[in-house]
Parts: sequence; structure tokens; C-alpha cells
Amino acid sequence: MKILIYTTHSHNCGNVSLMSAPNHNMYAFTHGYDLMREFCSYEELQTKMPKILSLLEWYDAIFMLDADTLITNFSKKLEDICGMGEDVILCEELLGPHTQINCGVVMLNSTERTKEFCREIDREKPNWETLPHVWQSYINANLDRLPVKVMPARTFNSVIHPVNSYWEEGDFIVHFCGHGGGAPGTNPLMSEFVEKHGFYF
Repeated sequence: MKILIYTTHSHNCGNVSLMSAPNHNMYAFTHGYDLMREFCSYEELQTKMPKILSLLEWYDAIFMLDADTLITNFSKKLEDICGMGEDVILCEELLGPHTQINCGVVMLNSTERTKEFCREIDREKPNWETLPHVWQSYINANLDRLPVKVMPARTFNSVIHPVNSYWEEGDFIVHFCGHGGGAPGTNPLMSEFVEKHGFYF
């Protein structure tokens, strides 16, 4: 399979990007995956579906990662995640009643239903851009009809967050889900994690 790791970094990510970039680079190099990292404003991040659609013509799957994630088990391969569902695969979120899912880590298998999913997200932007969690809120509200497979939280999106933490050693990915209580561009919880565990797993 030809798989792309696609990660986006808004301009105010600061040292969060400095922590995640070498981790993502090494994981991609270890397994021979392509990696694309984009730096843009947060507003621009909400307009990436047309680009994802074009990339799906070249790849069997695209693994979308937020900047505030670290891959914490290099022995696990993305091909295994691709096999967990036919089209779009993501994980549940356990941070409160506001949503059932988290879109910080998403696997997109290159199928016609996935492509139509991307077109719909782009088309419906006026309806979700003012929602609390933008397109994640839209997907959450339409889970019953979208081609989305929701996996248990720790499958590939374990979280360390002030509200709730459920990452355990051996999990595939840790996601810090935002600023973590620090100044803009920082994440004290992520910094503490890297100081303790390092970048490479």
C-alpha cells in the first residue's frame, strides 16, 4: 500500500511543532511512508478537503495527524489501521459529552465513499465553520449516515489532557488535544511528556 502521513501545523503551533515534527519524521522513515507537513493559519486548515481529495488519487490511504500528536509505538503499522474499516476510520473521544469522536487523528482509505465524504465536508463548510469543533462537530452530528468507522479511544488516539487522560505505555499515539493550559504555541503537558519519554519509540 502507498500511504501518506499528512499533518497540518497552524502558524501559532510554536514549540508543539518542534516536538512532533522529528517524531513524525522518524516514524515515516522507519516504515517508508510519505509525509507531508503543511504550515498555515488555523482558518486555512479548515479548507484542506479539496487538497486531500486530490491526494487520494495518488495514495491508497491518507493518515491525518494533528500537530499536537506523538507516535509512541513505532512497531505498529498504518496498514493495520487501514484494515479496521472500509472508508473513514477515527476514534471515540472520552473528554466529555460534547462529542463522541475526535478528528485529530483520522485514516482515510481511498474509496469513492471516502471521496464523497471529503466533498461533503467541503461543501457543508458554511454549516460547520461556526460550530464549537468545526467539522468534527458536523461529523459527530451525522455519524449515523456518514461512511465513518469509530474505533475505541486508545486504538490510535490516546489522550493526555487536563480533563481526562487515557494514554498508556505501548499505545500507538498520544494526542494532547490543544494548548494544555500553557501560553499560545506551547503545551506544558506535551513538553513534560517529551522530557520524560523522548521523541522516538
